[in-house]
Amino acid sequence: MLKEKWSFPPRDIAADIALAHSAGISRLTAAVLRARGFTAPDDVQAFFDTGRAPLSDPFGLPDMDKAVRRLRLALRDAECIGIIGDYDADGVTATYILGDYLESRGVKCVYHIPDRVIDGYGVSESAVRQMAQQGVSLIITVDTGITACAPVVCGAELGVDFIVTDHHKCPEILPDAVAVVDPWRDDSPELYRGLSGVGVAFKLISALDGDGEAVLARYADVICLGTVADVMPLVGENRRIVLSGLERLERHPNTGLKALLELLSGTRHHVERNVQTVAFLLSPMINAPGRMATADVSLRLLQANPDEAQSIAARVDALNTERQAECLRIEKAAAAMLEETDFSPERDGGIFLFDPEWHTGILGIVCARLVERYRCPVVLATRIGDSLKASARSVRGIHLHEMFSAISEHIQQFGGHELAAGLTLEPEKADDFARAMREYILAHRTDPSCSDPRCIDCEVSLQELTVSDVRDLSRLAPFGEGNPEPVFALQGAVISDVTPLKDGLHTRLSVSSGGITMTALCFGRAPWHLGIKNGDRADLLFVPQVNTFRGTCSVNLILRDLWRYPDADEQKYIAFCEKSPLSADHVRSLIPDRSEFAAVWRILNTRRYEELAALPIPRGRLAVIFDVFAEAGLTVCDGELYAAKQNVRKADLNATPTMTALFGALSDESRFDI
Repeated sequence: MLKEKWSFPPRDIAADIALAHSAGISRLTAAVLRARGFTAPDDVQAFFDTGRAPLSDPFGLPDMDKAVRRLRLALRDAECIGIIGDYDADGVTATYILGDYLESRGVKCVYHIPDRVIDGYGVSESAVRQMAQQGVSLIITVDTGITACAPVVCGAELGVDFIVTDHHKCPEILPDAVAVVDPWRDDSPELYRGLSGVGVAFKLISALDGDGEAVLARYADVICLGTVADVMPLVGENRRIVLSGLERLERHPNTGLKALLELLSGTRHHVERNVQTVAFLLSPMINAPGRMATADVSLRLLQANPDEAQSIAARVDALNTERQAECLRIEKAAAAMLEETDFSPERDGGIFLFDPEWHTGILGIVCARLVERYRCPVVLATRIGDSLKASARSVRGIHLHEMFSAISEHIQQFGGHELAAGLTLEPEKADDFARAMREYILAHRTDPSCSDPRCIDCEVSLQELTVSDVRDLSRLAPFGEGNPEPVFALQGAVISDVTPLKDGLHTRLSVSSGGITMTALCFGRAPWHLGIKNGDRADLLFVPQVNTFRGTCSVNLILRDLWRYPDADEQKYIAFCEKSPLSADHVRSLIPDRSEFAAVWRILNTRRYEELAALPIPRGRLAVIFDVFAEAGLTVCDGELYAAKQNVRKADLNATPTMTALFGALSDESRFDI
């Protein structure tokens, strides 16, 4: 792990104490708020008040008055209204709340959510014509439509009016609709910029109804779901929306969401009603039908009555299970392709991969996983008809929309945000696109590894992590985009009791500092992956968590990152690499013999990494072996793990730069064949 990516401001404990006293919060909470720019008691109060603040005026959004005027005519004349949404959770929830509200006002609604594979993204002219044939005289788009100029013209020719509501970046030319309600319009106040698609739909309903508080009380859980699923910043009004949504999810959830929660509770005993549940359990399930089948399944779940909710929830769960399996298959295939090409984020900039058999609905998820693994922008493509459909994900520092705009001559169509986007390519331009993308990334990234720095609030001591103070951190919730869970740093801890959990999938360890010992848990990483053993010293990044066991409460540390201090043997190799003077004996101790190279190669070739810890090879020599294999072109590294390349030719390890330098530091007589 790269400790140089860690950055956190210097701690002013006296100022933390003063803010804690004046604001009535714990010192730990005060430290987090100060690190995030809330340095005065009034700032702190304003942050907490957003959870109770009045809702913003929906008529502050441009064209909202026009939209409401047209809708009131439709209600008066009992017109048939068409609603076109997007196939993700944000679009489905927006479609549901608008349709449910309008139908409660006595009008008939016709719904259309495009099929991801057949229809693709956005509003199509065929959907407009189909709605016109069904008697629709007004179409409202939700979470889509900001680029739908041609479909709006098509609607006008058929006598169908359009109200566009969206939250995506606006093109230079807006659709010629009755109203275009989008918080990213140039004439829209910045106040509304954080709204999701369902958030904009909520504002439309509030403006039409006249009582935003009543609308929020009715749909808060569903609006919360769409807001969290679309990774919108949980600050300002979104904080109010999500807090209200979590409360409704606990007390009186939507019938379909209640069925999903009951289904989840059957496998997990109890499911907390928090942002993590919404983000990592409910959102993927609501998204799954739009990825694996059609999003109509998710819409029907939200519309379901108690008699049908359980069966639809079971269908959603089955599609989510199918989605998980397909994700794993594509991720493994992508990793194998990168291994074959000896991909390097530092050298290649970004990832572009194509396979005609990949499922288009899964690509975005796999992109995100590869971004997490390789810390660089990723584009994955598959073939749909005569075009390539692709999903993209990025890291901070490379804005996807800006990048695709800059290389748009190689792209048929694209849309999205800073960190997530979708695009269509002509097959014959795929290579040119990939080359242009990589050149753009290499030219524009601000850091050699194009990696996000670790977001750390402050350094703490174990003495500060009392049960009461850690519990006080919950006042900062809900946590999510724009308001992350507090992350702390602990430096120089001593590691002991390193224990693998659940067949080596996770690790439990004890960390000691200042005479205090606490339990730390690292999920998804085995001890060999962390590279630690008893007696090591390390710096830790973690989220503190209160654990209750048999009535006793204690604080556990949930590890986000760990940087182990080099041991004495590794320090010799570091000194050698830095060209510091070393004795001949020290240099000689760094040179592996043939059997050590062979032992490590067998482990890398079989990927039985857990056996590395049992090798009687000092860490300094082990580091030499890894460097030599990489220099010889025998291994590939995904940023953390080395793996043996397949079908490689025998290499002269003595000729690698590292071995040449080691031998050069000794007399010629010391050289021996390996």
